[in-house]
Amino acid sequence: MVLHFFIATTAAAVYVGTSRKLPLLLRQPVPCGLGFGTAVYFFMKYVMKYVVLPLSAVARLTPFEPAAMIGHAFLVGLPIAFLASARLLRQPTQA
Repeated sequence: MVLHFFIATTAAAVYVGTSRKLPLLLRQPVPCGLGFGTAVYFFMKYVMKYVVLPLSAVARLTPFEPAAMIGHAFLVGLPIAFLASARLLRQPTQA
């Protein structure tokens, strides 16, 4: 569980860091958040397939799961985008 929260916190940090360079991520949180959540899902699938499984004793490949992808889009990407947008748009920009 600790690793799962670490990954989610890292994903949020990546989104916030990128939004400092691409303000569109803050101005359009819904489409950007959904896209980011989907990207997180595919990144995790890639890491699982090519890093975690080869290093473990598990011999099965995980199939593509549309419900998990949609879950990441709505339950990971969208909350990160909304929170980043709400928090960072309120702050004055620092040069």
